[in-house]
Amino acid sequence: MSRDAPWTRFDKLLGAVFLALFFVGITISSLYGWRELWPASHWYELRAVHVDDGRVGGPVRVVPDRSILRAFNGSYTTTVRNLPDLNVMCSGGETVRYREGVKLRASVDLDWWTAGALPPCTQELVEGSYVLTTCIHVKTGIPLVGERTACVDSNIFNVFEAKAKPNPAELISPRRSPRPKPKPRWLTPTMKG
Repeated sequence: MSRDAPWTRFDKLLGAVFLALFFVGITISSLYGWRELWPASHWYELRAVHVDDGRVGGPVRVVPDRSILRAFNGSYTTTVRNLPDLNVMCSGGETVRYREGVKLRASVDLDWWTAGALPPCTQELVEGSYVLTTCIHVKTGIPLVGERTACVDSNIFNVFEAKAKPNPAELISPRRSPRPKPKPRWLTPTMKG
């Protein structure tokens, strides 16, 4: 069977659809690849967030390990969840104009770190275990990249019930308690022979 025309109308239409799908796939892949060239860590590195244990209603210390590598406009969100249920206890965040190289104090408290949480986080935490999630949202300003986000979970921290007055017996650590004095030899039982 021989053909007079090498390409029929159907063959040409099928070829055009295939080429269109091919170029759309290449374009979408290129856009995703372009976005991956610009992770949030290009501007802001949030390596870890350590939260100390605390008392109900008292301050809870937060020690972040972070670096601002480039100036950018962005925001952050923080969420404290209880364990093991992962119910949201408090959430906060705000829009910030980040400047390159700015350092935080050595430590900050949980209410400061979760800015915007109403009521403040320390008022919401009851006795239990918690985890703090911090997300940084970088507004890149780069065409077709948009906003980039990086999140970090803290260590598991505990909040203990505040005691009205400490028990004096609990103030002495068992390791630091004085050694009992040895009994005199004349009080020890003797062996009968």
